Amino acid sequence: MNKYEIDYGHGVAYFWTDALDARDVQGQFYRLAGECFGIRKSISAYEVLQRYQGVELPIPYRDKGATHLLEHSGDIILFDDAHRCPNGNSWKLLSETGEWCSCQQRGSPELACSCHHFWVENHDQLCQCKASREQSR
Repeated sequence: MNKYEIDYGHGVAYFWTDALDARDVQGQFYRLAGECFGIRKSISAYEVLQRYQGVELPIPYRDKGATHLLEHSGDIILFDDAHRCPNGNSWKLLSETGEWCSCQQRGSPELACSCHHFWVENHDQLCQCKASREQSR
């Protein structure tokens, strides 16, 4: 992967991607950052300050099926951009709130709901998985 240090106007972000082409990197950064609550409204500039080629993801995020990682202002978001959520956004394996995807195929089900991905709106009201998980303890 390649790691980019990007000044986005109101801070610096670190962005991991396989892309090398400057336009591809910028487009991927804007698209994925636009899906993150903590950065999307803070982007007022774009300048690559540094590029590191051939780097690996940080150890806790390796071997998770991630295609991108975005780190900014203490938030870390891990993406599987090869898959999409029903709303069209890229699949977040780790959200900005620190929740791991619980999808059986692409997530870490032992860390969260074994039935659903973390983005399910009103999850506790809609799903019985929480109750069944508590009963199994």
